[in-house]
Amino acid sequence: MKNTKKTECNLKLWQKVEVTNPKWLKTANISGRKISAINPQKQLKQATEIFGPYGKNWGLKDCSRKIIDLENSIKLIIFEALFFYPEGSFEISNSIKLCYMSAKGKYIVDDEAFKKVETNTISKALSKLGFASDVFEGRFDVQGYEKIADYATDSFLSQAEKQAAEKVLTGTTTTAAIIKIWAQKKTWHTDKELIEVYKTNLNNLQKTEK
Repeated sequence: MKNTKKTECNLKLWQKVEVTNPKWLKTANISGRKISAINPQKQLKQATEIFGPYGKNWGLKDCSRKIIDLENSIKLIIFEALFFYPEGSFEISNSIKLCYMSAKGKYIVDDEAFKKVETNTISKALSKLGFASDVFEGRFDVQGYEKIADYATDSFLSQAEKQAAEKVLTGTTTTAAIIKIWAQKKTWHTDKELIEVYKTNLNNLQKTEK
């Protein structure tokens, strides 16, 4: 039998940080493909709010940087480090082009490559803990998702609070009543599962009352 309480405990941090405020996003062009990218400074701030100061309670250590030569005058930075946070640590690696030829034949040297690869590595490490999971899962590529994600805040509902809220929403019998309850319960707006429960029940009630 699945240990529900243990699962809830394991996912507590993930569920707290997986929904991203759309205002924290920017469009990035990766190899000609436009994707949604998280503002790394917002991630740092969010992690600091939860873990404490960067470099003391969490961050990268034992960093290693190597430059290797590839074909066509490409130089690549290989970055390796140990990411640590209050609950543990894990190894992580990354890479970025330091020098390369552009499509127009111009030799490019990225003087910010070392800074970029370290910043990106921190972002990737935080994603393994659930930070901005919806961005990395590609949910923002689904039309309309940003309207749900707009509810994202720093608050977190316990499982008992979520179950109580779901019981109220599913037990409401009129459209006017469920809209009124939802408007009053602002803390419920932070939970994507409750948002779906509200939308589903509101839609069902609206169909019934037609």
